[in-house]
Amino acid sequence: MDISQTYKRVLPQCKKRKTMRRIIFVLPILLFSCNGNQKHVNHEKHVTMITSKFVDLDIETIAGVKCADFEKSFSKIQTMVIKDSIKVNQIINLLLVAKTAGKDYYPHVDTRIKIELKYNNDSIENICMDRFIVNRNNQLLVNTDSLIHLLTRIE
Repeated sequence: MDISQTYKRVLPQCKKRKTMRRIIFVLPILLFSCNGNQKHVNHEKHVTMITSKFVDLDIETIAGVKCADFEKSFSKIQTMVIKDSIKVNQIINLLLVAKTAGKDYYPHVDTRIKIELKYNNDSIENICMDRFIVNRNNQLLVNTDSLIHLLTRIE
């Protein structure tokens, strides 16, 4: 066997080995980058469920009802659990686009609706509102009829 025949026989095997090394080197990198993107998407915080507790908006009380006193102040509280993602997204979008209310004109919320936003990481955000104002994280927002309707209409 001369050198040229040996070279012809060994060369394809070397090329196959180089190709396999490249695949073995590149494949884990590709898999890691794909998994990294999936983990980022799956761990974004989003609302999975909304619990709406409410009373008749026309109920009159001697004093304004603070958010923390809502459950103690009323005996006939209705509750609605919203899990439908379309409805949840509608409510969240209405909260996001709500206009800021002037604190001089609306000093506080006289709570008639209290909602709990439950997030995918099991954290809960409480939001209180009356007919006119929403208190979200101590920020006063203008309430809308659409939001009230979504939170108080039991189907």
